[in-house]
Amino acid sequence: MAIARDDGVVEIRDALTDLTRSMLAVPGAAIADAALDPRGQRLALGRIHGTVEVWTTAPQELVLRIHSHAGRVAAVAFSRDGWDEIAHVLALCPERP
Repeated sequence: MAIARDDGVVEIRDALTDLTRSMLAVPGAAIADAALDPRGQRLALGRIHGTVEVWTTAPQELVLRIHSHAGRVAAVAFSRDGWDEIAHVLALCPERP
């Protein structure tokens, strides 16, 4: 599982033990949501300024950046198969009041 902290660090934790496996310090705008793929190889970040980023976890490298819209990205997620290609679907929804 991935947990985005307020200081721009994402903790990758073991879902069973809750122990931190690794940490990724990512520069840029604050992170609104983070998701780890089922294999633990990719990390998706939704930024408050409307950008979605995908990082590899080892080595920690940015592999994709999508400027999706002007508002904040409320949520990111991977499909159960681990998102085998660049993207199947990118859905943009306005935030609820």
